[in-house]
Amino acid sequence: MGAYQNRPLSILSITRSGSNIVLRWPSAGTSDLALQQSPNLTAPESWTPNTATVTDEGTNKFVTIPATNNAQFFRLH
Repeated sequence: MGAYQNRPLSILSITRSGSNIVLRWPSAGTSDLALQQSPNLTAPESWTPNTATVTDEGTNKFVTIPATNNAQFFRLH
């Protein structure tokens, strides 16, 4: 029998704040996850690390980045 690791569901929320967007996710159980971004969803190799500073409030982590007129996709990986 193999080992099974139960991981809490990480929920990434995205909200607009003026000319920025704020990405927020739970702090608990996400220390090994990195925020990535991509300009499209068709090329798997297009995901790159987001270099914005991550702030940890204790309950949630968040980053604030400028909004653009281009499509932006984000994930925790």
